[in-house]
Amino acid sequence: MQPLIHIAYASKATQAFDGSALAQLMQRASSANERLGLTGFLLYDNRHFFQLLEGPPAVVDETFRKIVADARHGEIVCILNEPLPARQFDEWSMAFMAMTPGELGAIDGLQDVFDADATFMQLNPARARRVIAAFADGRWRQNIVGRASQKRATVTGAAADAPSVPAPASAAWASAYGRSYAYQPIVDTVARKVVSYEALVRGARGESAFQVLGAVPAAQLHGFDAEGRIEAIAQAARLGIDCDLNLNFMPQSAVASPRVLDSTLAAARQCGMALERIVIEITETEAIQDHRSFSESIDVYRRQGLKVAIDDFGAGYSGLNLLAEFQPDQIKVDIALVRQIQINGPRQSIVRAIVGLCRELRIDVIAEGIDSPDQLRWLEDQGVHLFQCYLFAKPGFECLPMPAFPEPRQTQPTQPPAPGT
Repeated sequence: MQPLIHIAYASKATQAFDGSALAQLMQRASSANERLGLTGFLLYDNRHFFQLLEGPPAVVDETFRKIVADARHGEIVCILNEPLPARQFDEWSMAFMAMTPGELGAIDGLQDVFDADATFMQLNPARARRVIAAFADGRWRQNIVGRASQKRATVTGAAADAPSVPAPASAAWASAYGRSYAYQPIVDTVARKVVSYEALVRGARGESAFQVLGAVPAAQLHGFDAEGRIEAIAQAARLGIDCDLNLNFMPQSAVASPRVLDSTLAAARQCGMALERIVIEITETEAIQDHRSFSESIDVYRRQGLKVAIDDFGAGYSGLNLLAEFQPDQIKVDIALVRQIQINGPRQSIVRAIVGLCRELRIDVIAEGIDSPDQLRWLEDQGVHLFQCYLFAKPGFECLPMPAFPEPRQTQPTQPPAPGT
């Protein structure tokens, strides 16, 4: 068996690493390590690095010498350099995690260290081994992103000529769970076809959106949001999508950075997806302080063909005010409003009013959360024909599920007039 060693070191970043710089660093490191047969992980706390490298002694030593000579690393401290009986991270060419002080303190046995405002630089061999053990055996192993560990599923039924567009895997905006997508169809019950799929963020192994987004530091959410749309477009293209694609969007991003959707449109063009097929979804409950500024920012993209939907309409307090300043192409009626709507008079009145208002404003209405044929029939009777719900199909992880349409409704035959009438 070939001998193995591992080296663990800490260093101080000599320059600011923004999202782009970290992404480039990780891409180069991971590619080089795959080529050299090295494995390990890298942690970053916005000031310092902690890295573990494992592999053949000569290769590890030479790689570490290059790191010492790299001007981006300062005050390098080699904490461990010792033989290794077997690799601990053989599936990660270079996994990465940006860690907050709170997360560092949550590693077993290190709370007192990081509570005292220590950094990776103050780790001794015993403490470094605790960090390594946390990612080798503990719960943190599920909380790290690695290029080599994010295997993409092969989906049957994908178009053979789907564009091969690499989805960006920027470690800078990574969630601890990685990132992939599930897709749920939006169906037209009149045309009996799928008109769009909504891309729903998931972890690399299918973890829920709640878990994934909860593991992204608040300061990184906007970057995570923007890169996620690029990845979802690329993945949907590889799956052979031939209809619209609904993508979620944090509306505050448009006010803070008016050109925030440039990368989304560029990804669509690169994948050969017409801009008219991209639907950006915002939720009514998202805080939009300046409706007019938001509308002006989004209208730049709508003039290029982009469509906009308001999700969870009726769940917040600003729906009508938002419609007064900004008319979307679609609204999705909040699940709470359609729950048992076939037997709830007040909800029926509200939904009738929403449908009538949208008809006048030429806005498509999509009903979500329908779980019974009775709900479906009541909404169809009001003129609603677009639905997104488990009644037709659950979200499919890394695939485009086909819906199961109910049998068409039978019209009652006209009774012949009674004799003598």
